[in-house]
Amino acid sequence: MKAALKKLLDEFYGNEIPGYILDAGKTFLKIKTDEVDAILQEAEITIRDVVIYYVRDAKDIYSGCRTLARITGDWRPIDQLAQECLEWFKFINPDGLRREGLKLGLKPKF
Repeated sequence: MKAALKKLLDEFYGNEIPGYILDAGKTFLKIKTDEVDAILQEAEITIRDVVIYYVRDAKDIYSGCRTLARITGDWRPIDQLAQECLEWFKFINPDGLRREGLKLGLKPKF
């Protein structure tokens, strides 16, 4: 991870970057997920993944299961992760987030 991005992550998280954050950039967050079959999973969540989540999955109030960037699980932790990613992208790259949202029909309010 580049020093400049590490500094921005420190600023975003208040000098306590969560252990599940492996890498970050203007268009992605790379995280490690819980162990599945004793294998630690890594996932990269992009701006597009977050926008797609809010266009499709976040509206589905009937399903207890949601998906964000190929991470599927109970809606609560997935929704929290999507919110965290959204806040990161608003912090680091609001213009890119707006552009991607407009492509999929969202009208960003920030």
